[in-house]
Amino acid sequence: MKKLIIVEDDRITQQFYSMFFNKNGFETIITDDGDKVLKTLGAEDIGLILMDINLSNTYLKGQKIDGIQLSYKIKTEEQHKNVPVVLVTAYSLSTQLKQLLKDSKAEDIITKPILDYNRFLNKINTYIAN
Repeated sequence: MKKLIIVEDDRITQQFYSMFFNKNGFETIITDDGDKVLKTLGAEDIGLILMDINLSNTYLKGQKIDGIQLSYKIKTEEQHKNVPVVLVTAYSLSTQLKQLLKDSKAEDIITKPILDYNRFLNKINTYIAN
């Protein structure tokens, strides 16, 4: 089974992701705790991290952190650098998106609202397969 970490702080969005990905054959670990993300990465075989950018209540080692910073932290650690990170954001300007990718070291970015769920699922599967 394909295993995802979903870093999301909105409870309704968490429930949606859980239903959507479980229905499509994924095992999900959903959290907004930065320490739990790193602990899980060290303990389990994770295929992909889906990371919200605007995390209002996420901490890593007691420091408030957003999705860009958490992604960067993950991607710069040798043992986790190959785990694909896909960011999710409401930003839509291409110049902003390019800078967010650069700052986070993430593989890709998806803008909300997600309108084409088949395309979304295909993108996730592509990163997991690689």
